[in-house]
Amino acid sequence: MRAKVLPVALLLTIAGMAQTVVIDTLAAKQPWKPFQVYSFPRVGIANRPQLAGRINRDLAMDLLEVDIDTLKGPLFQQVWGDGEGGLPRLSTLTWTSARPLGNVLSFEFSGEACGAYCEDFSIHFNYDLRTGERLQFDSLFTQGGSIAVNDLVGKRWNMAVEREIALLEDSLQKHGRSDEEREELTASLNLYKSCLAERSGLPPYVEDFDLHRNELWLRVARCSTHADREIDVLYNMVMVLPYADIARYMRPEALALIK
Repeated sequence: MRAKVLPVALLLTIAGMAQTVVIDTLAAKQPWKPFQVYSFPRVGIANRPQLAGRINRDLAMDLLEVDIDTLKGPLFQQVWGDGEGGLPRLSTLTWTSARPLGNVLSFEFSGEACGAYCEDFSIHFNYDLRTGERLQFDSLFTQGGSIAVNDLVGKRWNMAVEREIALLEDSLQKHGRSDEEREELTASLNLYKSCLAERSGLPPYVEDFDLHRNELWLRVARCSTHADREIDVLYNMVMVLPYADIARYMRPEALALIK
């Protein structure tokens, strides 16, 4: 089943913006139970089809594992399973789009991804509308700026983990804890101590970021694996960096995006 273009398009236009961007919704129903409906964005940019194509190809290749230029089957053929009882690579997929800055187009994708196990995910894709290229966290900053920002983020992350370690150690000192409570607290304590040691001296594990109007949001990867995530109370750590604090570290081409 080929994806159908829904008739209502989302227009992302703001007065004074250089580009008029149209987001269509491509949708198709899984041809076997549970007949999940999958949808995906298709970007259109007035008078800039090559730029829009670059964004569409990148999204489809990264999330759906298909080359839309050579695709002959369904758009979702690599992710919705095979109807023979195997887990689909993406059992659910939802998305939203935004234009937080004049030359930035942002998508947030959420859903459940499956491999050896299934787990929820959420990730942003941010595109430079001047070039159609996806923005990467490190590419926003100069070489020296990247070191400074990573140091800032790393120190904040370290402080949060060290604070949690101190709280757990204090909790273990309190009387009246059951053996089960002590076991859980000890497991969390060991998780964070191990994580702190493993990441010592390394850049922070920034797994996602999103450009907003006045600040950059980022998410540092959690310490836990899928198996022990229940004892990871910190989980993924979100930080907000105002542009006023980091503008001096940004590359000129990235700085132009936020002005």
